[in-house]
Amino acid sequence: MAVSSSIVPAILTIALAAALLAGQADLPSVLAQADALSKTYLDRGQTSADKSAILDFLAAHDRELGADPAYLLAKFRLLMDVGESERAFDVFDLIPDDALSAPTDLANRLRARFVPDPAAALPLARRLAAASMPAFVRWVHQSLAQQYAPAIKPAVDTPAHDAVLAALSESGATAGAVSALRAWRDAQRMNDASLRGLAQVSASAPEAYAPRYRLLLADRLEARPALEADARALRQRVVAGVREELDALASGDEKRPRDRYWLAFAYAAEARAARARRDRDAELAALAQAARFSPDGDDRRMRHLYAYEKATLGGADEYRSAYADALESAGRLDDALAQRADIARLDPQTLQALQRLFARVRPGDSFDSYWLETQLAGRPAAPDFSLASPSGSIVALSSLRGRWVLLDFWGTWCQPCQAEMPDVDALAREHPGHVLTVAMHDAAATVASYMRQRGFSFPVAIGTDEVERAYAVPYYPFKLLIAPDGRTLPVLNENWREQALRHLR
Repeated sequence: MAVSSSIVPAILTIALAAALLAGQADLPSVLAQADALSKTYLDRGQTSADKSAILDFLAAHDRELGADPAYLLAKFRLLMDVGESERAFDVFDLIPDDALSAPTDLANRLRARFVPDPAAALPLARRLAAASMPAFVRWVHQSLAQQYAPAIKPAVDTPAHDAVLAALSESGATAGAVSALRAWRDAQRMNDASLRGLAQVSASAPEAYAPRYRLLLADRLEARPALEADARALRQRVVAGVREELDALASGDEKRPRDRYWLAFAYAAEARAARARRDRDAELAALAQAARFSPDGDDRRMRHLYAYEKATLGGADEYRSAYADALESAGRLDDALAQRADIARLDPQTLQALQRLFARVRPGDSFDSYWLETQLAGRPAAPDFSLASPSGSIVALSSLRGRWVLLDFWGTWCQPCQAEMPDVDALAREHPGHVLTVAMHDAAATVASYMRQRGFSFPVAIGTDEVERAYAVPYYPFKLLIAPDGRTLPVLNENWREQALRHLR
């Protein structure tokens, strides 16, 4: 007989009490209960009752098992699940290094260990590389590199820290990943002649993130008048290599946002150099490329894929605004208007700047009409679908044609989705007939229970793999606005409600 998920915490509590009374709360059974509680909490939408059950479970076992590394790891993960991150990392600090084996745990320990205790960090780094080279590469370029980035202070600057970097660069297993970072660290202490020689050295290992560090090196070269030509030559080699790689990437490759940011930063640096030479045409040409490769809508939805490049390089969020400013200064107002429209499509908070320029360029014209058509120009039509609701009735997208509709792809299993569903429900109540949600990878009974428990009434259909493919859903939650004529507008998660309210009247 199937057991309802609603009584799982009660069953676990009863079993726990019985085990304690019988003296049978052995470690394996406690760890199994911890896994079950975690799954229940995440699957059922992170309810306060399930969180309380987890905290009660931990309190019941802390005295008995609080010194056991395996229990501490389970406790750490449960506390992270329920959002108690500060308490979780206090627990994590109690776990001995030799009790850690999972790549995520080793990487977490390394992030805390490298600065205060570099000698202890080296064996941990080698263990991480042996456990998972991808996890080691992430630690090198997302954490270790930050310690040597000029844009981030304070940076480490001791022989002990450099010894760790040197040891990793001399090991066959880890040398490729740290080679370019090691070269950058060496460059921070070199004279002109040595820097010129280093600029000619190629770091080709794909896990080395060489373009990032070579762009930093180019900036360092450019700061010395005698090496400006070397800086430009190095930057041009980086641009050529990255563009070649970018052209070869498959659609959706996770390296795309990273490579595009490298190019945007490189072209912005070229524009800066051209401005120093007072070469306005070269500056505008370089800024045009920097704007072209600045994070677009797809990149911004996956911001974490280029965030470390921005932080390590000390770059701007985007370079479209700089290009628009330069166009205005050059008197190319029509081009500046088009550029500011591109910016506003990505960030509606910049609409006022677009409106001001529009009033200068097209006095007397309707900005609302211009802005709407600008957003919809070239946009595809929403693929039609007919899907079952949790109650079994059919929901057809075509029945909503002729009005603005917010279409939201979500799931009861999706934590970010759950956080915003109260706002989705409120919007659906405020604007009936203008919101439709599609629950993906969910059973009708699960969705019905989720809606009933939380008192939600927004329209929902049960999605299919075919619909997911038709809309090329890249992540969850994923939202689109559908215009009355069926054309679609992408919606950014960070301000989706603001964007929707502009149209749902």
